[in-house]
Amino acid sequence: MIDVENSRHIWDMVENHHYDLGFVFGSPRVSDKTASPLHSSQAVAAVAPGHRLASRDVITPAELTEERVLMPGRNSPLRLALDRAFSNEDYAPASSMETSMLNCCCFAASGMGVGIVDRTSIIASGVDLVAIPFRPGIEVSYFAIRPSGTVRMPVLEQLIGRMRELLASRPEC
Repeated sequence: MIDVENSRHIWDMVENHHYDLGFVFGSPRVSDKTASPLHSSQAVAAVAPGHRLASRDVITPAELTEERVLMPGRNSPLRLALDRAFSNEDYAPASSMETSMLNCCCFAASGMGVGIVDRTSIIASGVDLVAIPFRPGIEVSYFAIRPSGTVRMPVLEQLIGRMRELLASRPEC
């Protein structure tokens, strides 16, 4: 069975041995030896090609004070890092909207705001966006996770290897 859920749910299901394998984004738990890194990149500000910020070389929280910021859900590691970046009251966005990474991309492409996402999400969304480096830098990483104490199955190892190849073969947008 293949199930699509948020990373927190997948971590919990794998830890409780309900899933044999999970693909998640964020940072692996420090004590977790069951996470295999797949791919890492830096967070970017995603805007529609005609957006007023589309020609910027870098986007910082200060440039987003008059924008609607589209960001991932509260429990995601990227969101926690964004909350820290925006913690200075002088740099609070005019408004924000919380949704999935793919929806951040789709909404940004339709002009609803500036999405703070990673390049893999932009590619997966299939929409036309300009990706501008976001500062302070925030690393977004993808991992394959397995329950602890389980026997490694060759078919799952092949699946992890293929996922790693696919993520590595994606051009940066």
